Amino acid sequence: MAAHLLSRIKEKYAIEIATRWNLDDEGSGYSGFVTEFDIPETYFNQFKVENVGIHYHNELWVPAEELDYFNTQIIGEIKITKQFFGKQYQYSKNQSLCKLLNALKEQLRS
Repeated sequence: MAAHLLSRIKEKYAIEIATRWNLDDEGSGYSGFVTEFDIPETYFNQFKVENVGIHYHNELWVPAEELDYFNTQIIGEIKITKQFFGKQYQYSKNQSLCKLLNALKEQLRS
């Protein structure tokens, strides 16, 4: 059985991070994305889910030295479910990237 990460870690909190923190952050490219993916439930259960604020501010705490292995445990694709762009966001001059972002935007609308 797989643990669906976004259902375990609240989407509302992911949207807050993507919009309140990332859209004004140069290091984030003035953009934020909400993603979801599955990992084996037995692997998921090895880690603590820590509350870092109000009742839905829960984070899966994965030690940095385990991130490479964590990534190998992802089942299937990582899905982008929401995308946000801040006022200072500048679209890439890379046409392939622009097409990809526009296609994603259309996909998320439907």
